[in-house]
Amino acid sequence: MTISAYNLNDIKVISTLGSAALDMQGKTESQLLQSAGNGNYNTVVDLNNTDELDLPLLYSLIRLYNSCRDKGRSLILVNIPRSAEETLNHTGLNLIFDCADSIPEAVSILQTKSI
Repeated sequence: MTISAYNLNDIKVISTLGSAALDMQGKTESQLLQSAGNGNYNTVVDLNNTDELDLPLLYSLIRLYNSCRDKGRSLILVNIPRSAEETLNHTGLNLIFDCADSIPEAVSILQTKSI
């Protein structure tokens, strides 16, 4: 899995590409946490180019969610492919993660929360 990140004001936007299925060393988790400043920033994770929400990626997203929450920050998933949406619904994680259709929508939500 390839992970890239950029800053959008005080928000970290992280994009994922590929699959984390063969990640046995926790590389995905450490990359996600590091890209999000270990939860010190409100974070948007763009799943548009993610092959699937496999177990290593789900675990990494849960750890990132907890890290953000513990520091009073928010995590929003965006551009969720249909198969990934089904996985979130099936596992009940759709009740935990905030989701948006696009990065601009997520940014708007986060800016509203900051007011």
